[in-house]
Amino acid sequence: MKTTPLFILLFAIACQSLFSQNWNLVTPGSKYNFQLNTAAYVSNTIRVDSAAALGADSVFWLSQPRGLYTNGYPYIVMIGNLLGDSVVKHPDFSYECRFRLPLWPEYAQETFLIRAHAEPGESWEFKSGIIATVSEKKDTLCWGVSDSLKTIDLSDGKRLRLSKQFGLLVAENQTLVGLQDKDKGIQLPVLADFYSDWAPGAVFEQYQIYNENYGSSQSKTWTKYYVLGKTITADSIKINVRKLTRTETWFFSNQGPTTFQDVVTTLVILNPQKVSYPGIVRDYSDFTTTYYQQVAAGLQLSIQNSTPPGYGGPIRRDVWVQGIGKTEFEFTYGYIGSHSSRVESLNGYQKTGQSPQGTIHPDSFYGVTTSVPDEVDAAQFRMFPNPVGKGSVYIYCDSCPLPERVDCISASGQVVRSFQPVSLPIEMPTDDLSGGVYFLKMQFAGGQQVVKKVVVQ
Repeated sequence: MKTTPLFILLFAIACQSLFSQNWNLVTPGSKYNFQLNTAAYVSNTIRVDSAAALGADSVFWLSQPRGLYTNGYPYIVMIGNLLGDSVVKHPDFSYECRFRLPLWPEYAQETFLIRAHAEPGESWEFKSGIIATVSEKKDTLCWGVSDSLKTIDLSDGKRLRLSKQFGLLVAENQTLVGLQDKDKGIQLPVLADFYSDWAPGAVFEQYQIYNENYGSSQSKTWTKYYVLGKTITADSIKINVRKLTRTETWFFSNQGPTTFQDVVTTLVILNPQKVSYPGIVRDYSDFTTTYYQQVAAGLQLSIQNSTPPGYGGPIRRDVWVQGIGKTEFEFTYGYIGSHSSRVESLNGYQKTGQSPQGTIHPDSFYGVTTSVPDEVDAAQFRMFPNPVGKGSVYIYCDSCPLPERVDCISASGQVVRSFQPVSLPIEMPTDDLSGGVYFLKMQFAGGQQVVKKVVVQ
């Protein structure tokens, strides 16, 4: 069996009696994020649900067949990859690998043994024909914590490095870059974290190009989202938006009609608690590669999906950036006599209370115009209730233009909230505001402003 997956093999099962001691290799409930030393992304994630013991200070692993295929078990915890195996234990289940290999050769099972408490100079049989020896032990700092490290040399030339505080740090050419139960290093978020900036007042603009049959039919669509609210449930993220859409079409290089849409709708993103673990996995006829890496905008998740050679497609690519959601999407499909592709990208965005990034077209680009009289009569705007407690304050007006933006300003002059209303009356929640005096500044097209005072009790 190859030794590349060695670190995963050692992590998967640990000695229960060791968990109250130091020099533990794994801890139930932990997630270990590893990275190839030659890569810029997290290449493996190990999540430990439970462990078993062998001797006073030893950890063993009985390896399972290794491969790429994973099936839709309800208890899948991690995704395996080319670098190693993945095994978990659930209540009322025995230890088992969650992989099937209909098209891939199986590897022979082997048992590995490591003595976490062995001292320098001590040796033991790591596996059949391979001797492990603790060659060094030294005190140092690891992730800013006082630590001690052991180096274990194997007689086949491989090397392990153990941390007294964090477990297995290095195996061959892979390094531990994040330990989530201790909030150390790179933390892989759940899907809901990628939509954390989709808060009321934020604006996102998407650009999509659709091409069919090698240019015989083409469309370009710009979509602008004004975020009105968001709800996170056990199985979905629901985001209320005002959605403006502009679509331009072409047929054999001849421009067709341009259409517009202006609706209030709800975006539903399923499974906000689902984590896409790093690795390569085969699902039905497709291969999917998942990885995380740090970029200037934050933690980036990339998923690439493709069929084996000869299947003709589809090929799919998704990219998320933490906070602003999906930023890139590409899908192509082709077979004899037919071809289609769709490419989407985030054109620009404006987080709540921040400056715009990228390109955000004016509403007039979407066929939306706002008629504003020469003078906006501030006396026509009424607020109720005022004073207001927990709940919402509403801005009413019988025949007034809709403000382009509303800023909620504290008595000290700080902008505590900024949003773009979509209709009158305008609702502003007050549950998260401290008691005191606030000013609602409404800004209209042409630079006109109206300021109203509200008291929050």
